[in-house]
Amino acid sequence: NYPGKRKQTDADGIEHGVVGSVSLLQNSTLSGQPISSLDWCPDKQGLAVSTAFDQCIRVIITTKLNLY
Repeated sequence: NYPGKRKQTDADGIEHGVVGSVSLLQNSTLSGQPISSLDWCPDKQGLAVSTAFDQCIRVIITTKLNLY
């Protein structure tokens, strides 16, 4: 989740980013091997592709992103 303020200014006047929070929505296994790359599509919300060390390319479709 995004924080209320995206950046804070310290005592020296330098802006720093504020960390948001992460919550687990679903626990699913994509591969038995480590994922070596993950790329989200900037044009289509919820569409991604990943590769793993088992030499497979996976297309990931995530739905209901607007609910969280």
